Amino acid sequence: MKEDKNMTLAILHYKNGEYRLVGQHETVIIVRLNGAIEIVETFDLGLFVGLQEDISDFTNDTIFKLNKGDLLVLYTDGITEAVAPDRSEFDLDGLCESLKKHHKLSAKEVVDNVKNDVFNFINGGIVYDDITMVAIKQK
Repeated sequence: MKEDKNMTLAILHYKNGEYRLVGQHETVIIVRLNGAIEIVETFDLGLFVGLQEDISDFTNDTIFKLNKGDLLVLYTDGITEAVAPDRSEFDLDGLCESLKKHHKLSAKEVVDNVKNDVFNFINGGIVYDDITMVAIKQK
């Protein structure tokens, strides 16, 4: 197809206080209740779609725990690659700063506020990619 497109299919399973993740494309961000940021690398958790009929030998998983008030964030690269009028990108640091600012809010409010931060950063510019985020707040 000669196009640079990515698709993420992530399976997130929760059981007994543990989250297990398979297949995420971007890093996973955990914001602890105290505002500490943890980046979970996911490079080895998935693979290109359509290359193999059976992918079970190629997938890995990662397991992590969230404590009460911790926030788990999955997102697409449309957030980190959002472009300001000066051509700078929102990037992972911008996303982490936004999450630090809003992490004590509800999961929905975190998503809404980060989205607003991204659009304020873009400042009326072109949106080149999808801007998608899932936030989970541990109760």
